[in-house]
Amino acid sequence: MSNVPKEAIEVVAQSIGITNLSPDVALALTPDIEYRIREIMQVCPCCCGYMISFCFLIL
Repeated sequence: MSNVPKEAIEVVAQSIGITNLSPDVALALTPDIEYRIREIMQVCPCCCGYMISFCFLIL
């Protein structure tokens, strides 16, 4: 089960100009995006408050 919905990935992709991201690609990117979010939270504790807030927004 994914913590980051594919719709959130599609919205972020659209916000950076990727307008034709298929739902299958968004779903395939989910594990890597979740890994990167966890990695950022471990490496930079100062970002944790912001990242936790962001994660709750997209869930």
